[in-house]
Amino acid sequence: MNKKLILSFLLPIFVAACSSPKLDEPEVVIDIPATKSFVGVVNKLSVPLNNLESDFYLLTDSKNRIYLNSLIHNLQDYIDYEVRLRGQIQYSDLAGKQVEILNVEQIDIISTPEVELDILNYESSNLGISFEYLATFDLEEFSSQLSLSDPNSRQLIKFKFIDKTSDQNLSFDSYVDSLNLDAPKETYVTNNHRYDLYNLSSDTIKYFLESNKYILEITYIFLDASNEGFTAFDEFLNSLKLSDVEISESSEQITETNPEISIDSDDPSTNDSLEDENDDSDSDQTKTPLDDVASSLDVKVVDYTQNEMIVTDEDFTNEVDSEYLNIINNFESNIDSVLDSFQSSISYSFTDNDEFYLIYFDTNDNQKRVLIDYSNGFKTIATFKEGSVSDWDLVSGVNIAFDRPLTVINKQDNQFLPSVSLKEGFRLFESLAMKIQSFYPTDWYYSRQDDVYIFSSDPKTFEPSMLISLMDDSSSKEYLNLSLNEYIQVSTNIFVKKLNAGFFKLEFIDDSTDTSYILDSLRDV
Repeated sequence: MNKKLILSFLLPIFVAACSSPKLDEPEVVIDIPATKSFVGVVNKLSVPLNNLESDFYLLTDSKNRIYLNSLIHNLQDYIDYEVRLRGQIQYSDLAGKQVEILNVEQIDIISTPEVELDILNYESSNLGISFEYLATFDLEEFSSQLSLSDPNSRQLIKFKFIDKTSDQNLSFDSYVDSLNLDAPKETYVTNNHRYDLYNLSSDTIKYFLESNKYILEITYIFLDASNEGFTAFDEFLNSLKLSDVEISESSEQITETNPEISIDSDDPSTNDSLEDENDDSDSDQTKTPLDDVASSLDVKVVDYTQNEMIVTDEDFTNEVDSEYLNIINNFESNIDSVLDSFQSSISYSFTDNDEFYLIYFDTNDNQKRVLIDYSNGFKTIATFKEGSVSDWDLVSGVNIAFDRPLTVINKQDNQFLPSVSLKEGFRLFESLAMKIQSFYPTDWYYSRQDDVYIFSSDPKTFEPSMLISLMDDSSSKEYLNLSLNEYIQVSTNIFVKKLNAGFFKLEFIDDSTDTSYILDSLRDV
């Protein structure tokens, strides 16, 4: 009787003890890193911080510090560079304060630190020549020759002075002809002189200039040239001056021979145009030589501030810019010497600095991207692969064309579509995942979450300024009557556009955005 009483008393206590929650066990929180991008200057910590696995930080324009580490990039190589970094953000405690640590996956260089190099002056009264050159070059003098060489940049500049007074029959044209140069003649204008230029190969250029006494032959050889090398040579050539050459070129002569405003003398339509202008010159005394040249060129002015329009297939009927098409044809005819496994091109995006991005299929049907310099031959500057987080990850080289304005030419059904130029303040966005491209403001950033791209003007908070999302079948049913490349406004700030890749909804949160320009630019890749 007593045993039953005791058991009946203890049982509720035992059950209660077994069923009570374990207060000592901490709650498990899974921290999923978020992908973000930031713009700023890379710095190195003067004193390592023991509780942070980072020796570097990014200083943004707003003076925020983003601590950095990377498994795939040597951040030491980017100190003092202004860059755009993309990667996964995590948080850590530093002196009781939460700080951000970015695991850097992609680096785009915006600008490099300025390096001041010593400049030396050379002057010879005997040869009648003066110029400035970088102290990194070694100068050697001979009786009728000079040479400048820089072993580090593998550049060589050779001067040869041919004395015209020693041979009465020697003329400028006869000397150049005697060299049998297998290249067309071009013209290069500097601050002081106008040169005849011959591109002999992908790494050798010859320049010719005539003075009263000499024919000057300059050979420029660049075995491993960089953009910095070309800039240094241009500055050298601009400083060069022959003392016995009278600078008598008129503005008309310089304009006619400037490579930036070139006129093809073999084009009969151009010649006819110039002849007509000469016939009418007496009737219009207010024209300048620059006006004459400009009026003879076929210049197309595009106004991007027109009212909203609907883009359809009819907009693709114009011809592709012949200048770009010539570059493309020349490149693809020599592509085996530039790319190893090229199968077919998808799009070309030309910068304003003799470079282009090429998206192409390789022989294994993989999409790849390269940045090519075509200022002298075709040289690969950077290569990219499809990214797991961003659309393109840098594989090799430096993305020096980041943030430059682009003229985009896409390929559709084996035909190149008319070029589309980005107006100032915009850059190109390309999505391999959704097979689309669009323009967006240069001061915005973007990231992808499933089938939605989020564009933001604030890389810290990533508050949306614009959303581009792929619509599913159920939500796009009511827009099936739209034509290809046509869009419709469905509310104050929401639009739907039909592409081959599907129906896309664009939501503009920032009402200052040029919505019609972005809508027109949204196309299939």
